[in-house]
Amino acid sequence: SPFVTLGHPPQDLKHRGEATRLEVGEGVTIREHVSVHAGTVGGGGVTTIGSSCLLMAGVHVGHDCSLGARTIVASGSLLAGH
Repeated sequence: SPFVTLGHPPQDLKHRGEATRLEVGEGVTIREHVSVHAGTVGGGGVTTIGSSCLLMAGVHVGHDCSLGARTIVASGSLLAGH
């Protein structure tokens, strides 16, 4: 989908460029204008999107969030980090 950002550095002022990551399961649908940031050291270092999730248009998933399998996040929803 257009204008999607995945695994970019977290929007956390404590982040100093440490190695953190984003894990995305199989069969995930990500629509336009979605942003999902990598984790932070203070939050465990990983943001996780489970298998078969649907992230509708305009969703933001902040650093260190963990979505279980088959989660649907409606358009315009914002999930804060930690």
